[in-house]
Amino acid sequence: MRKLNLGCGPVQPPGWENVDGSLRAWVASHFSLLDRLMTRLRIWPRSEFSRDTTFANLLKRLPWPDNGSDCVFLGEVLEHFTRDDGMRLLSECFRILKPGGVLRVRVPDNVRFWRNYLMAFDETHVQPQSEWREEHTRWVAMFFRDICVRRRWFFSYGHYHKWMYDEIS
Repeated sequence: MRKLNLGCGPVQPPGWENVDGSLRAWVASHFSLLDRLMTRLRIWPRSEFSRDTTFANLLKRLPWPDNGSDCVFLGEVLEHFTRDDGMRLLSECFRILKPGGVLRVRVPDNVRFWRNYLMAFDETHVQPQSEWREEHTRWVAMFFRDICVRRRWFFSYGHYHKWMYDEIS
């Protein structure tokens, strides 16, 4: 049974082929001694990537045969692609799945995130202007600081969000 965990990041359950396309996964899977040295020197943080991690560029044709996989899991991965690239990746997942295979996709809840922002905004906005504080802006700061802005290569593994989804999209 072939079970693929695409874009695995730190989630690498046993019994799955854990696949990642990040620079860090490439280094760890191809040059594990260098990865351990860089970690020991605290140049980059510890990670679950190792020589057991399969490196694959998820922007390209997936290296598995048509109808050859029983299940594919994309956990918090799709948002790291543009919408068009995400659609291509999903098409590739369907290509490699066996008939009756399972594709499971998990993405951050975009609606909930912005609903939290709006709730905090509304709570502030009903107050007299003299009492306004900017606590609600922490959601905007989090979005641009932690979610959709590139960070230094080895600390974000080169990944950041390029699209967000909701139940409808």
